[in-house]
Amino acid sequence: LQGMQAAGQISTSEFKIVHDVQTTLPDGTPYPFDLSTPLYPEFAFAALPQTLMESDVVRAVRTALINVTENMSIATIGPYSDWGPPLSYEILRTDAILGQSLQEDTSSGKWKCVRDSSWFDKVKCPKGYYKLPESMLANPQQCVALGVTQACPSDTTCFCRPCRKADAVEIMHVLRNSTVLESCKKMQTCAFAEQLETIQFTIRDNEKTNRSLRYHLRVGDGMSGEDSLALPAQGYVLPVNHEYNLSVSTADIGQIVLQIYLGDDEVETSPVLVKISERTCEAGYKAENNGVCTQTRVDEFLPSWIKIMGYCLFAINVVMAFTALIWTYLNRIHSIMKASQPLFLYIVSIGCIISSATILLITFDEKTLSEHGLDVSCQAFVWFYAIGFGLSMSALYAKTNRAKRIMIDKLNARKSRFVKLGMFAYLKWVAAAIMVEALICLVWTVIDPLRWERTCADEEGTFCLSYGTCQSSTGIYFGAVLIGIHALSLLYLLLECYRVRNVPAEFSEHKWIVACCVSGFEILIVAPFLVAMTWEDPASSAIVLMLSLFANDFGILSMIFVPKVMMVYTTEEGLKKREGQEAILFELRKRARRPHEGKRSSERKGSERSDEQPVGAGNTSECIGKRPQDSGILAKQGKGSTHGSCQGQGAFDCAIDVEEQVKNACNSTSRGRSHGQPVAKKK
Repeated sequence: LQGMQAAGQISTSEFKIVHDVQTTLPDGTPYPFDLSTPLYPEFAFAALPQTLMESDVVRAVRTALINVTENMSIATIGPYSDWGPPLSYEILRTDAILGQSLQEDTSSGKWKCVRDSSWFDKVKCPKGYYKLPESMLANPQQCVALGVTQACPSDTTCFCRPCRKADAVEIMHVLRNSTVLESCKKMQTCAFAEQLETIQFTIRDNEKTNRSLRYHLRVGDGMSGEDSLALPAQGYVLPVNHEYNLSVSTADIGQIVLQIYLGDDEVETSPVLVKISERTCEAGYKAENNGVCTQTRVDEFLPSWIKIMGYCLFAINVVMAFTALIWTYLNRIHSIMKASQPLFLYIVSIGCIISSATILLITFDEKTLSEHGLDVSCQAFVWFYAIGFGLSMSALYAKTNRAKRIMIDKLNARKSRFVKLGMFAYLKWVAAAIMVEALICLVWTVIDPLRWERTCADEEGTFCLSYGTCQSSTGIYFGAVLIGIHALSLLYLLLECYRVRNVPAEFSEHKWIVACCVSGFEILIVAPFLVAMTWEDPASSAIVLMLSLFANDFGILSMIFVPKVMMVYTTEEGLKKREGQEAILFELRKRARRPHEGKRSSERKGSERSDEQPVGAGNTSECIGKRPQDSGILAKQGKGSTHGSCQGQGAFDCAIDVEEQVKNACNSTSRGRSHGQPVAKKK
């Protein structure tokens, strides 16, 4: 380096001398160059054995070499300065022996130089260090494991830390799922494994003695448990490239003691310990004493046919709700639909769709969603049911309440001025219901939401048949509050229907709403008990919930919209017939309420009957569909008067009497028409 600096090729300031050594020449002068190692003798001019016999030649050559000076041309060609007496080469011999380039032939007792055939052979480890196997050094992962990030060039061979300080005999085990070896210490836990898991040991003879290896295994405190070992409790292993490979596996849980002998001597790091733990089995299995995994848990899921049934029930309700929604919109200008208040019918359909969505949530399990997804679906079930129920029932109540206000309260002098005709004024009932439902669900979600949990049907046995349900510690109380509020809302809706009992069905379908309320009330009472009885049977409880939710929404849709469809598409003939029936029923109702005021009408009726003469065959069917006034069955009435034919009669007898009057009136009409004379005057 200093010569290159003198030639101007490099600058020594770019280099740092590691372990700077100061030394002098034999004559006491300082060595002129920088050093980092001791000085070794240069090449010597030696005489061969046969030349030593000619001492005068040897003496002449020695004298000539010693007389050479640095100014002579031969020294310049050399290049060297001069020659001196030879130094001792013992230090080189010692280093050659330590570097294993000079080895003694044990058979002949002679020393010989050993030439290295590869770069691996050129690696020499100092005393106390042993060279790693070439296969390990050639593995690129060896350098990566040591933190070397730079890749080895393709045309070179890289050895990273090839020598390691180790004992004469090393006991190492292969780390799980890798090829890395880890040394074992005497009487320390060398490896951790599970039952029946194979542990691989590599015993390396760094001194390369090629002695046979003998191992001895002890399970627990003694030799008990030898039958559970995957190999005999003791045996021999032959070396391969001065290494011994040994595999150990056992079903016993606890400590295993491994003793290693080379020849008759136990190695210095023996014995070592191995910790065996219980085998980890897949979910639903547990390891027995022999290490075999046996099934201890079976997770029960909903059968496919129940899920398909849920999909079908959901589809029926959704299709029916959307059909009702679209049909209501298309017929919104019809007089019947105008009287039915379409806005509230829209809300009823939307509420049924939301409520029916809970049927889909019942079909979910681990095969469909993750654990987090199931937790979300559990609480979503409550939200969908509560909001859907609130929309449907509050819309029906607002619709009925508006009909009562307009048809009844408007006729009351004291209440008429407070009656609001606008439809949006009654949407406050819908908003209030949704707020109450949302508040309960929100408090439930924040305090103690429902979560998906699996429970064993039999907690005492070793085998668990698990079923998954939505559970929370306080869920039963929130559910009871929700069901109680729904029951009270149904009762209040029934009361409102009773108040509008006299309002025609075109304006308030109270009898159909009563049917919905009664059906919903029965479901609220019966369904929780059935679910509680079948709670440990997921299939049965799912069926009960699905059918209950389906019946509730299907009942609302069918009882509200089917009568509307029938009324809209009723023919003129059917309309007349129904109006005639309603008039007769109205007359019956009026007579049943005032039987004591019908004496005078009864006497007049008897007189008319005595004067009747059969003129010709009357056609009673001509009166069908006509109002009683047109048929001539209504007599002139004064204030507070009614027909006396129902006086002292029951409702059924009165109905028969009125029917006879209808027939007589029709016959009289026929006779009058045949003579061209009117028999009754329309009033």
